Amino acid sequence: MSDWLLPYAAGIGSAFLIYLANKIIKDGVLSVGLRTLQVLPGGKALINKEQTKIQEKLRELLKISPDSPLATAPDYSSLPSKPLAQKELIALLESLRFSTQEAFDGGKAFGGIYSDLEEHHQILSKAYEVFSSTNALFPEIFPALRKFENEVVRMTINIVEGNNQVVGVMTTGGTESIILAIKAYRDRARDLKRINFPEIIVPNSAHPAFVKACHYLGVKAIFADCDKSFAVNVKDVRSKITRNTILIVGSAPSYPHGVIDPITELASLATERDIPLHVDACLGAFILPWLEKLGFIRKRWNFSVPGVTSMSADVHKYGLGPKGASVLMFIDRSYRDYQFFSTGYWSGGLYCSPSITGSRAGGIIAASWAGLLSMGQTGFEKSARDIQDAFQSIINGLQRISSITVLGPPDACCIAFVSDKVDILKVADVMDDKGWKNINRLQRPSCAQIQVGNKRKFDIEKWLSDLADSIDYVRDNPDKFKGKMAAIYGMAGQIPVDSDILQPILGTYLDVTYT
Repeated sequence: MSDWLLPYAAGIGSAFLIYLANKIIKDGVLSVGLRTLQVLPGGKALINKEQTKIQEKLRELLKISPDSPLATAPDYSSLPSKPLAQKELIALLESLRFSTQEAFDGGKAFGGIYSDLEEHHQILSKAYEVFSSTNALFPEIFPALRKFENEVVRMTINIVEGNNQVVGVMTTGGTESIILAIKAYRDRARDLKRINFPEIIVPNSAHPAFVKACHYLGVKAIFADCDKSFAVNVKDVRSKITRNTILIVGSAPSYPHGVIDPITELASLATERDIPLHVDACLGAFILPWLEKLGFIRKRWNFSVPGVTSMSADVHKYGLGPKGASVLMFIDRSYRDYQFFSTGYWSGGLYCSPSITGSRAGGIIAASWAGLLSMGQTGFEKSARDIQDAFQSIINGLQRISSITVLGPPDACCIAFVSDKVDILKVADVMDDKGWKNINRLQRPSCAQIQVGNKRKFDIEKWLSDLADSIDYVRDNPDKFKGKMAAIYGMAGQIPVDSDILQPILGTYLDVTYT
């Protein structure tokens, strides 16, 4: 974004603004520069203009291609006057699904789907179909759902080495698990320690669901820095503890860099200061245990570490379950009780709920249960070995590319990498043009990332070859990316995270998505 500051400053002839723009470009002190510009004549209008440019680029990127069947699909913004025939409706669903999944089905897209094991997905679909018209809000009417949920929870607890005192519930995903965990700790701290201005300490690599939870629940998020290996710095965590600290967070592993935080050290610190510790194992819970067994992982990260008081684990990630399935676990019932909600004030009767949602889809719970049983321990061990083989092959291939550096080193699941020769975000754009939809753009620091799943159709050697070609292309054509994601991330990455400038830009993405 600094590229547009200098001509603007020169245009209005202000020596101070020219100095300021140069200072921003030279030193990267954009947080100071933007705040100064906001109070200078014409500065706010300039910032608004740049926001608009980014918003327009986002709208362009989210446009449906005229070649896509979606562009000619019937518009059902209004309910049709008569029911659609079953055959017609199913044919429409299938045509739209496959038209938008070419990259995914060819192994070129990740899309948050962790395997392409067709037989396994058929089991999930059948289980969901059998229980699609059930609701876990009514366990007395659908007792099988109670069995399924309790067994999914207990299987998960055993997988992460919890004892018989550990308890849990299923939620709709990692975000809900994290929100409920922070809700429980907030209420517990208010009740037992009279803390009315609660704070949690989270690594700056932790999932934004923690920030989202704090935003919803009136809790302050205090960010701890990571060290050079991208694991959270325990000394920095210690320095940020106050009397209002209600929780410390660690990841196993982190999504950006695939690094397991030093859970044992965090647990010792948490125990010393009488503060709970939550381990976010939404990514790792269903793969790290088998990587440990196979000798790939030696770090301790779960309930076997004294001081860990809760964990989140997503069945719908490496548990290979249906989307909308996670497990939140607490060390004992005294913590979980603060998660629950109940009220006697409703004229409709007594009401209680274990999670944020009221009605809960029985099909998801049944499919989660069936999915775990269909994999079994040997199935998960084979999946973990296959994933780790792909994981290591990608790392080895990246290390053979002279201009690439792998960040971390990563422990599992995700691999982040940078280049000292070209803008890696532009490389991601070229890969996108080549049909690869599995490279994520990261920031602070700017880097690219790939998440590794159990994808038999993913051609690693072709991906690495195309990546090397993309690096060469960007090196030879550095100025061809002004309307791509690299430009958007490049500009947004320079905006201070605590400014009010970034929010309208991100809001545009959501607004266009729902337009």
